[in-house]
Amino acid sequence: DTVSSTTYTFAPPSGGLTANVMMVAGGGGGGGHMAGGGGAGGLVYTAGTSLANGATKTIVVGNGGQGSDRSTNNGYNVGSNGNDTSFTGLTTSVGGGNGGGYNNFNGSIGGSGGGGGHGTSGAAGTLNQGYAGGDSQGNHTGGGGGGAGGVGETPSSNSVASGKGGIGSNQSSVFGTFYGESGFFAGGGGGGQRSSTGQAAGAGGLGGGGGGSNSGSSSGIAISGSIHTGGGGGGGADGGSGRGGSGIVLLQTNVATPNANSEVKVPEPDGFLNMDYDNQTIGRGPIPSSYSSLTIVNQPLPDGSEGPVFYNSDIYTYFG
Repeated sequence: DTVSSTTYTFAPPSGGLTANVMMVAGGGGGGGHMAGGGGAGGLVYTAGTSLANGATKTIVVGNGGQGSDRSTNNGYNVGSNGNDTSFTGLTTSVGGGNGGGYNNFNGSIGGSGGGGGHGTSGAAGTLNQGYAGGDSQGNHTGGGGGGAGGVGETPSSNSVASGKGGIGSNQSSVFGTFYGESGFFAGGGGGGQRSSTGQAAGAGGLGGGGGGSNSGSSSGIAISGSIHTGGGGGGGADGGSGRGGSGIVLLQTNVATPNANSEVKVPEPDGFLNMDYDNQTIGRGPIPSSYSSLTIVNQPLPDGSEGPVFYNSDIYTYFG
């Protein structure tokens, strides 16, 4: 609901709630001109935290940082860090660091560090949230941005492909594979590559990281980090760099599943379910007899597993 973040409030149901909570901040933007990849947003996972009844929580989900657009700093600006994600009472996840680039801009420190570009150094990540970005090896290569699961790649020399973004964190064992990139979150952005070398730009890290660019066109823009993953933006070559992906907050609860008629809205175009608690316990429940024509798809269920969801052509969905 602002350029930098979206704010929600959440009131735990009667009797309180215990939940596993994952928070991912916005990814960093890519650097400018043979640039480093943006660092992924910091990832904080808290198991079995108690969310007391009556204590309303404020959740702020950070947006990704801007990539370089070459409009300032003599045409070689380096973008911006991602924005933090916070949840009342829990550790804040730190926005990813932007990638480095021309004019001696190193990568920036963040949840995961931005990669170095045009001969500069990558930056450190935040302890227990992400890893460092890789270094550039000269004016041709960019280092990969760090990810929540590993460091960004440093090219072996100035005449090879640029660095890949660091791998994200695999959260599929808790939250399934529907969210993130097959259950991975916070992958680093790939480094940019000078267009005249014929070498490849760096690939984005698994977990939503955007790939770098080796385009010789001033309008050739690197790939942005994927939304709702905290992936870092790819580093640019002669054109702009990718922006960081927006963050996400996921809660897996201990809500009992039997004997609960639960309503949620039909999935939005991005595939996400918007749950409507209505002061009821969320869980699996019977299909109303009035519904005669239903579509069945597999979706994540409140207990973290995946199973059939039945929905009609109107705005409501029922778990089966």
